[in-house]
Amino acid sequence: SERDNFKLLYDQSSDEVRRLRRELLQRDASLGGQHSPLRHSTQILLKQVEQERDDALQRISHLQHERDSLQERLRISTESEKVNRDLIELKSGKTEADLKEVISERDELASRVASLRDL
Repeated sequence: SERDNFKLLYDQSSDEVRRLRRELLQRDASLGGQHSPLRHSTQILLKQVEQERDDALQRISHLQHERDSLQERLRISTESEKVNRDLIELKSGKTEADLKEVISERDELASRVASLRDL
């Protein structure tokens, strides 16, 4: 599902950040713990990558919530439309029955009038 796909992407990006962090620590150790410009720029880049990942995750979460909300609104709207359609069909059926009754009464009255004229 979509959530599983996002979870997989999150796990992959987290693994990548951990790998970059390990590489940074290894480079730092190989430099004897010195504060080199390379180490500083790598840390900045790593923080930027982590921030972008976190921002993307927040956006994904927000979009998933929005999607779920829209799906719920669609479900409610669909149910409401079905209820309205059923009500219209019910009223239509009653109106047809009333019309048939009125036509029958009219025909009966016309028949009575015709029989009274014959008298």
